[in-house]
Amino acid sequence: MSERHRDLLAIAVLLAIIAALLTSLLFIPDVVNADRQAFLDLNAVQNPFLTDIFWALTVLGSLEFGLLWFGGLWLMKRSDLAAYVLVALVLEIVIITFMKEAIMRPRPFETIPSFGWLYSQGGWSFPSGHAAGAFVLSTVIGLKVRRMMPLMAIIAILVAFSRVYVGVHYPLDVIAGSLIGILIGLFAVNLDLKRLESLLTRGRDYLDRKLAPDGNRGTSK
Repeated sequence: MSERHRDLLAIAVLLAIIAALLTSLLFIPDVVNADRQAFLDLNAVQNPFLTDIFWALTVLGSLEFGLLWFGGLWLMKRSDLAAYVLVALVLEIVIITFMKEAIMRPRPFETIPSFGWLYSQGGWSFPSGHAAGAFVLSTVIGLKVRRMMPLMAIIAILVAFSRVYVGVHYPLDVIAGSLIGILIGLFAVNLDLKRLESLLTRGRDYLDRKLAPDGNRGTSK
């Protein structure tokens, strides 16, 4: 077994263990009660200024924002990085969706109906997909472009907190999503994606030729 394969296996095993341990916490009443109280305490700091900030920040963990990263990198001729972002996002969607549907934890606004919400959202609460998505991007881009790591990490942390602030996740949801996102990102950057990178490069080159003015397309022989 190569070193790359050993690293991938180790990360996959760690991901499974972390996911199982975090899920098991939901069956401990004291932990669930503490999570609920932490949610209420964090939501107590709401004010109009913070609301505007976190309302804008929370979308940075969405799938749509992740796909914008992919598209931007692809168009900027960074097919190498775009390939890792795409694969990491796909892995995150599959894993998070599976966990949500298996665990089916209700969202806070469904279990604490008397509390005020900025907005409601469909689907299950655990783990947070936005937090996972933000940390997937932070890990992949931060490891591939080291100078971006501090900024990406700060954005991911703020996105994770925003999910609690706007009332759609408990703290444990975003902690789980964040850790899972980091591990998915680590797994993705250890993959060999040269074939996908080459495919993306050829696709972009084809698009460039199609969009180029007639005079810049060259003359076929």
